[in-house]
Order: sequence, then C-alpha cells, then structure tokens
Amino acid sequence: MELSPTLYPGGFLGSDPDSYDLDELACNFLPGGHVVLDLTSHCNLKCVYCHQSRPDFRGAHIKNEILDRLMDEFVSVGIASLRFGTEGEATIYKGWEKYAQFLSEKGISVSFLSNLSRPYNAVQIDALAHAAELTISFDSYDADLHAAIRRKSEIQVMTENLRSILARALALGKKPRVTHNCVVSAHNLPTLLDLVARAPENGIDRIGLMYMIKSFELEDGGLNPIPLDVMSTKDQLLAAAQVYAAINLGRRLGVEVILSTLLAEMVEDFRFGNPSTGALA
Repeated sequence: MELSPTLYPGGFLGSDPDSYDLDELACNFLPGGHVVLDLTSHCNLKCVYCHQSRPDFRGAHIKNEILDRLMDEFVSVGIASLRFGTEGEATIYKGWEKYAQFLSEKGISVSFLSNLSRPYNAVQIDALAHAAELTISFDSYDADLHAAIRRKSEIQVMTENLRSILARALALGKKPRVTHNCVVSAHNLPTLLDLVARAPENGIDRIGLMYMIKSFELEDGGLNPIPLDVMSTKDQLLAAAQVYAAINLGRRLGVEVILSTLLAEMVEDFRFGNPSTGALA
C-alpha cells in the first residue's frame, strides 16, 4: 500500500492513505513555516511497546510522484524547515537522502527523527550530517536490554552511526543538535543515570524521557514491558526519585533533560507530595 500524506494542524503531514488532496495541502503551507513529514509508516525495528509490533499493523509508503510534487511546493511556498519522521523510520525509504539534500540546497532546514540502527553509506551520512537537528530513539546503552526492547537493533550500530555523522558534520563546520528520546519503563529505569552520564561523550545535547503507555500484549514471545503505572506506590516514588536524579545529573553535565507530561506529573508528586498517590512531602 502506498502512503498519501494528510495535513494536520501545524503543518503535519501524516499517514492517512484515504485522505489526500495536494491542492488543499499546498494551501496550508506557510512561508517561513515548519512541516513534519512521514515518508513511511514502516520501520526497520519492532520495539516491544510500539504499535508496529501489533499483529494487525499495516504500514505504507508515500508515493514518489506525490513526494516530488510536495518538494516543489515546499520550495515554491518557502517553508523554513522540515522534519522527516514521526511514526516510521524515514531512512528506510528509498532515496530519502536525495530529498534531504534537495531541501538543504534550497536553504530549507532539515531534521530527522531516527533510530540510526541500520547501515548508511557515505552519501547518507553526509545527508544526516547536514541536519539542523537529529532526534534519535533508544532506551538503554545496555546491549542486551536494548536488543530485547528495540528488537532487530544493536546499540553499537547506533552509536557508531552517530559518531560518523557528528565527525562528518564537524568536517563541514556544522553541529546538529542531538536529542535522545527514551521511553521509560520498569525495565530501563535503573539505567537512566547511565543514559545521562554518557550523553556528553556521544555528542547528545538533550534527553527526552517519555512515559510508556502500554496498549497491547505482545503475542510473539518478546519482552512485555512493564509500565510505571502498574508499579506499587512505593516503587513509583522510587521511580520518580530516579528520574529526578537524572534531571539533576543532566544539569551538572550540561545535558538538558525534558519529561513528557505524565512523567513530569510523577516527579512533581514526588517533590511536593500528592495524597492521591501517596507521595511523600
């Protein structure tokens, strides 16, 4: 199935293959605006908490002819920036680097959301090195835990790719801002301090910690992650304390640690006390 983009508020091009009108979309692109674009809803990984691990998941790709026309529209309108990737892995789309280079050459700032967990050639490394921002997603530097959560991924591949990208960027006189997205569950909670501590050596500027919401049970024998909300009140308090410690470590190291709304609420309960959760003042 081919993927046709759909415009959402804020210039988001998503993945509804049944609703597509290029003329309508083009009317919503703004000079100096920002667009988020999914080239595909497929991924090279099968993370245990991701909807792509559901047995009924069906992915799709954007059609080349549609993408070519969109690129022309982006340039014609004069958008300022575009991010590739929301729910799929943009770098598995054939020719993705060509589109990224095209936009960069037209003066449009490009960024990526990626797991960086596949081989890249020199041209692709160069395209990623030109990005204004890279948001990479992984949940632990522990190789076994990373493999169990992310499935089909080796942490060494990701870290080596990131080093190659940053080395190429340095040679070009550039420095993409690198954000690390991490989904927090009971399994990787004990490794949060290690994630923050190792951020500077890997060129990571910011870490985003997200609260895992479990919506299905794996049926293929993989690791079933334990979300924080099923833990006892005492363990949730300990979890909040670990997240808070990670924030403080980030401050000392110059690494910004940001939290999703639910995770921030848990930490606030820990810090200030909330009778409904039994948190201590």
